[in-house]
Amino acid sequence: MRGWNRQDARTPVGFSGSGSNFLVGLPIIPLVKGYRTPTAVFEEPDPELDGYASDVVHACREVHQVLGPGYLESVYDKAVCIELQLRGVEFERQVPVRLWYKGASVGEHRFDLLIRRRLIVELKAVESLSPVHLVQVRSYLKARGERLGLLVNFNVPLLLQGVRRVILPQ
Repeated sequence: MRGWNRQDARTPVGFSGSGSNFLVGLPIIPLVKGYRTPTAVFEEPDPELDGYASDVVHACREVHQVLGPGYLESVYDKAVCIELQLRGVEFERQVPVRLWYKGASVGEHRFDLLIRRRLIVELKAVESLSPVHLVQVRSYLKARGERLGLLVNFNVPLLLQGVRRVILPQ
């Protein structure tokens, strides 16, 4: 297991909120002064899963570079799917997740993309990401039993400012 290390620029930026114990950020985003150190220790996802995340970020970056910010989420959703197809990345769109409460099915929800049956991707086109967006991805991870999700907000000047990794501890 690997802990959070301020000297390691590959370590994601921590997110701490009420009841949250997951890390958010991208390995390529430098640490920002003023962030609090997380108390939990996390294992990074396997390299194959990280590669899938990299494929998605590159596809989203291409879409953002061509379209720019300011459109509806549905526009980016369609464009990202086209870009993933062009890159030969296997994905499913609007994937249903059955929700359970104490052994009883209570409904179904859908998330935007499932990459190679392992990586959950939630796309947004909002003014700024809020903690509830991050918790939403965490809930999808828990419901599917997956480890890594990406939250991508296209309504930013530079796409990497709108990308967050969400890692669910094992």
